[in-house]
Amino acid sequence: MSEKKQIGALWKKLTQGGKELWAGNVEIEGKKMQIAVFKNSYKTADRQPDYVIYLDDYKPTVKPPAESTDEEFPAAPNEDDGLPF
Repeated sequence: MSEKKQIGALWKKLTQGGKELWAGNVEIEGKKMQIAVFKNSYKTADRQPDYVIYLDDYKPTVKPPAESTDEEFPAAPNEDDGLPF
């Protein structure tokens, strides 16, 4: 019997709405991918899958505001900078 190679791992989690899922990663041909596995709540026949797998490529679209520092803002203009306006 050949030795089995582990290609990933999953953790049991709950969504904010209380749905159970398995989330983790798999590595296929050197590429690591995050996945999420949900029970198929639309299953109506035996030939349909019990679970469905999704790529978990969620990235927040809104970044938290960065803390401002004095270096981020230009210095206040000098009133006597020689410009005519």
